[in-house]
Amino acid sequence: MRSYNENIIDHIAKLEDAEKALAFKAHLARRELGAEYKNITPKALREYIYEVNMGRYGDPLGPSVYLLIERGKTYKEIIWSSSKPNPDVNKLLSGFNKWLESKPDSYIKTLMDE
Repeated sequence: MRSYNENIIDHIAKLEDAEKALAFKAHLARRELGAEYKNITPKALREYIYEVNMGRYGDPLGPSVYLLIERGKTYKEIIWSSSKPNPDVNKLLSGFNKWLESKPDSYIKTLMDE
C-alpha cells in the first residue's frame, strides 16, 4: 500500500510540474505576442498602455507569471487566460484621450515629427 501511495504522489507531482511548465510557456508566448502587437501600435497609444500596465502590474507588458501566482491564480487559470484577449480592452483604452490631453504640447509635437 505504501508503495502504491508513493507512486500516486510521484505521478501527481509530475503532473503538477508539467502543468506549471505549460503555464510558464503559455504566459511567455502571450507576453511575446503582446510585445509584437505593442511594437506596431502607434507610439502615443503604446506609451499609454505601458503606463497603465506599470500602474497596475509594475511591468509595461502586463502582469508577470509570478504576480499572477502571487495573486492566487492557479496554473490552469494562467494557461487559460494566456489564450484569451484582454476582455476589458475598451475600458483600458477609455482613458487614452484624457491621458493624451494631459501631455505637454512638446510631447504632441514629437509625435507629429516622427
